[in-house]
Amino acid sequence: MAAKVLHRRLSLGAIGLAMGLLFAVGCRDGVDGRPLPSARSAPPAPTSAAVGQPPSEQPATTETAAAATTAPRPAAAPLDTAPYPWHDDPSIEPLEAVATLEQRFAPPAGFTRVDLEPDSFGAWLRRIPLTKPDTPVLSYDGRVILPSGHRNLAAVTTLDTGKRDLQQCADAIMRLHAEWLWHRGRAAEASYPTGAGPIPWSRYLAGAYPRAKGNTFEWGQGRARSNSHKTYRAYSDVVASWANTVSLARTASKPDRAEVRPGDFFILPGGPGHTVLILDLAKSAAGRQLALLGQSFMPAQNFQVLRPSRDGPWFELDPEHGVDTPFWERFPWSSLRRLD
Repeated sequence: MAAKVLHRRLSLGAIGLAMGLLFAVGCRDGVDGRPLPSARSAPPAPTSAAVGQPPSEQPATTETAAAATTAPRPAAAPLDTAPYPWHDDPSIEPLEAVATLEQRFAPPAGFTRVDLEPDSFGAWLRRIPLTKPDTPVLSYDGRVILPSGHRNLAAVTTLDTGKRDLQQCADAIMRLHAEWLWHRGRAAEASYPTGAGPIPWSRYLAGAYPRAKGNTFEWGQGRARSNSHKTYRAYSDVVASWANTVSLARTASKPDRAEVRPGDFFILPGGPGHTVLILDLAKSAAGRQLALLGQSFMPAQNFQVLRPSRDGPWFELDPEHGVDTPFWERFPWSSLRRLD
């Protein structure tokens, strides 16, 4: 925790820099001897003329005309947020969900979304809730990082950021993976890497906690904690206090580029480093691959869907060179990783 606190103090000194400089800095890293990181509204109800009744047969009274234009419209079906646990936790105030990633972003002509196992991490990400299209990206303390009209911002997810400068790039990927495990009833499997070793949910739940010791930590022991999502959310912050791109890149598996799928991520570790998550993937008959990419950044901020330009949100995955993103250097295929 000491490492993260020190980073927060350092990063606050750069608040006055321009927005573009914020993104150039990257995500924090440290604790293992490295530098500190750290729906569109419904159309008007049709009048009788619109559904085929000749104008001469329409009633002429103004009362009827008024009734035709003010008749109640069917309510849109509410978005199913049950698979996304932060929407059911009363201790969290997520952004309003208005659409899913899949609903908002159709693949370009000639491309088809890849098939996914229904309960997979990738399928869960494909349906992640998004908030209103005009939502900016805010930092953990409410500052505007990207305005809603930014050319490289496609959407903002409803995932909460927290009140501290913790949930940065690598942390957000681990948080999302942990939320998927909770939804699947597999939270006992949650364990995420740090430079000082993994932090398993089961150990934290039993009352253990990482305690700062120099530039690393040791385990202390307290009382067992309640098995609730509120506690699980606190666990994610503990992971974020110690994890970084270096530890995540070192311990995550390395899938072959031919097996790339939603839920995989590109990561370039370092002090600083950065990572982007593949939220969805589409292919053409000729084998071209397009991806929807998401990220958090430094400082901790809303998890966002990126876009390469104003032409659309889909990024081309080059078969040889990987992917170019707006706020970091090119991610080569050698940087592809997966949380199994």
